[in-house]
Amino acid sequence: GVSFFGIKDLSKPDALLAGINILPILMTFFNILATLTTKKFTKRERVQAFVIAALFLVMLYNAPSALLIYWTTNNFIMLLKNIDISGIISGEKISGFMNYRFESEGWKKFFINTFIFLSSLCILGSLLLKFYDTFANKYFWQLSEIIGLHQVYSAAFILTFIFVWMLYTRFLANGFTISELTAKTFYFALSTILVLCYIKYVLFSLELFSRRNALIYSVMLFAYGVFAFILTISGRNLFSFASRLTNGRKNSLFFSSLIFCVIFICVFYPSLLYLTDPDFFLDSFIDTVTGVSTYGMTLLFALILIWPLIPELLQNIFAFIAAFLVCTAFINSFVLTESYGNINALQINTTMMTFKRAIIRDIISLAITCIIMILCVWRKYIKHLITAFILISFAMCGVSVYCYFNIRHDNKSQIAESINFPDYHNRLWRFSRTGQNVICLFLDGFTGDHVIKILAQHPELVKDLDGFIYFPDTLATGSATFYSTPSIYGGSNYKPSILNERPDITIREKYSEAFSILPNIFTSKDYDVIMTAPMLSANDANYINKLIHTESVMTLGSHEWQADYVPYWLDWAGKNNIPLAMKDSNDISKFLLILSLFRSIPFSIRETLYNNGNWTWGVSNQVLKMTLAKSFLPDLASLQFMGDFIQVDDDKPAFKFIYNSLSHPLWFMQPDSLQPVTDPYPLTEGQFILVDGLFPEHLYTETHILRFLADFVKSLKSKGIYDNTRIILVSDHDFGDSWQLNQNLNRDNYNGCPNALLMFKDFDSHGDLITSDSFMSIEDTPALLITGIAKHEVFYTLDELKNLSSSDRIRIFCGRSIVPPNGNEKLFNLDGGVYQVKGSMFKPENWTRIQ
Repeated sequence: GVSFFGIKDLSKPDALLAGINILPILMTFFNILATLTTKKFTKRERVQAFVIAALFLVMLYNAPSALLIYWTTNNFIMLLKNIDISGIISGEKISGFMNYRFESEGWKKFFINTFIFLSSLCILGSLLLKFYDTFANKYFWQLSEIIGLHQVYSAAFILTFIFVWMLYTRFLANGFTISELTAKTFYFALSTILVLCYIKYVLFSLELFSRRNALIYSVMLFAYGVFAFILTISGRNLFSFASRLTNGRKNSLFFSSLIFCVIFICVFYPSLLYLTDPDFFLDSFIDTVTGVSTYGMTLLFALILIWPLIPELLQNIFAFIAAFLVCTAFINSFVLTESYGNINALQINTTMMTFKRAIIRDIISLAITCIIMILCVWRKYIKHLITAFILISFAMCGVSVYCYFNIRHDNKSQIAESINFPDYHNRLWRFSRTGQNVICLFLDGFTGDHVIKILAQHPELVKDLDGFIYFPDTLATGSATFYSTPSIYGGSNYKPSILNERPDITIREKYSEAFSILPNIFTSKDYDVIMTAPMLSANDANYINKLIHTESVMTLGSHEWQADYVPYWLDWAGKNNIPLAMKDSNDISKFLLILSLFRSIPFSIRETLYNNGNWTWGVSNQVLKMTLAKSFLPDLASLQFMGDFIQVDDDKPAFKFIYNSLSHPLWFMQPDSLQPVTDPYPLTEGQFILVDGLFPEHLYTETHILRFLADFVKSLKSKGIYDNTRIILVSDHDFGDSWQLNQNLNRDNYNGCPNALLMFKDFDSHGDLITSDSFMSIEDTPALLITGIAKHEVFYTLDELKNLSSSDRIRIFCGRSIVPPNGNEKLFNLDGGVYQVKGSMFKPENWTRIQ
């Protein structure tokens, strides 16, 4: 009744393969191999042994599994005892490697080596896995307190080293030459690494079938196969072949390859990265690139010191391998390029390629590299290859110099300490005492149904948000900012699907046209208008100014203006003893180094390095700190202190459209503190792991946003301008963390992030926050803003919206391509599909794909 791995009952036959008993067959197989490897047996004795093995197979086929496990293991140990290790390892000494024939004896040695290694590995793995399941897994933490895992690996390494040294003594006893000792040393060193990696990555992680570990283990097995083949070749022949690989130019080939790698990884690519977004880096160009180059120079000088100590045979092999890797890296970086889009601090904004496609890319890359290296060795072009490496290295240095002279060289040592408000400050936060004030807060990425969770956890906000109506069933018109924003500005005629019906103008022109509608409406009613919004580019102001009828409208492009309020936040944080941890230049250098490696390594292992934004080498937190300083603090400062900035006069009414991306990744707000931290929810690794259908860090930040809004409401009341102020909160999309959608919809039923925020407070509106069951869309935002103020032929009135917000209303959601438009295109890529939603968006039967 006792089970053992796949065997359900050790007292019965195993029946492991569709009812077929595997153990007696294995027992017979090992028995036959043991017979074949017993040298003292005569031919007659071997025949008798074969007959006995066959009889045992018949007699014990239905024997208990426990007996067969014992007998099979015994036969395997006998097999190992019969093998003459020194004879297998020594190989044949045949002159002229290029004329060497791998005869039957060589094949026999190769397969026996491989078989012994894999069988031993399987048995060792089985025993260790059983130990892990039955004991170590249950008492892991108790064990870790007694002995660290690094000590376990150290002990395993020492035992393996002792085993290898014992084999070396056999080599010395057989009178091997220095060259042969070098070759065998190389083989056993790799075998040792293979065993240790097997213990570390497979047995202890128990993720053999994950893509990452399976790939690592496959590479290790391939390496073993190569060197098991080398094991059968004499050191003299191996030395001859290795010398031919480098054409006698091993030193030049190795160091030209090394210099290429150092310049590409530590100078050239970091320079390009710096040029793409200098504002992201807090240090200057020279300081940043120098920090990365330190790693390359350390490696270079270390190898210069170590290189003379390496045996000549290994120098040839290392030089050839280095050149091979450089060619592969060059092809991966400059020939078989792959666009991953922009990177928002840590996150690449496109998905990684499929594993199948990555493998195909790697096969093509390796094939091209093999052709290049074979031609260089065969036609003796190694000297030309060395010249190419040096010339390309100089060219990359030239590009880095170009990058240096094409960036702004600002003083980036510290964020400005002065608290002088910008010139636009008074106008931006000025509201009318007697006229009407209309405020639209555009919160990028705020997930609509999170409000329900926030109010449940903080019921005091129900009263603080005096007079507001909350619409939980609000559909975004697109799944990304630039797909949804036009309809927030311009209404139903500016959804991507409708804008695509106008291919005569570019997306930038369509976007600018939508942007100009609200300013033109409000200026016609003598409102003071200020618009802040995410722009497609700096040139958008030129398009927009042509479409706005008056020059009195103030537009603040993108959200860079918010950085002017960071000194105010820092001053407040200092007075309230709230520390702010800034960046660590060393770890930013590591991050650039990782990005450079990501560009050059094989496609199939890039995802291992990236790990969904949790980059290896522990640099994530430091990069988050840079993002905190450069992107998050400006959003936080301008939103947190809105109530402090309010100014009131009797001038004309005001319309403020304020964009803020505090609710957009990355998130740094703790649930009950205003001190930003890099890991608000440490129970998960990274910020993009769903917990109960939502990202905790996202919810924390949105909770603070609603608190800031409540403070803003209190300030408006204290200034006496709350009753004559209309406020709308709207977002463009969620981030895949709508808990209601995760709970109610199959994720295949829609593409993207359709759950948007919509909250509305009208003039003279009071009372606890009300939750409405109306079916709304973010395209209703302009109608809510202008209702009762002006009429527009496109917008519904508020009364019409109430009538439309029934079960008969049809709303549209547009899926998108991963790559956002650049503004000069004429069509939105809607490869995610266009969906029609009739009724509640939280019911899967209400979604219909219409395009």
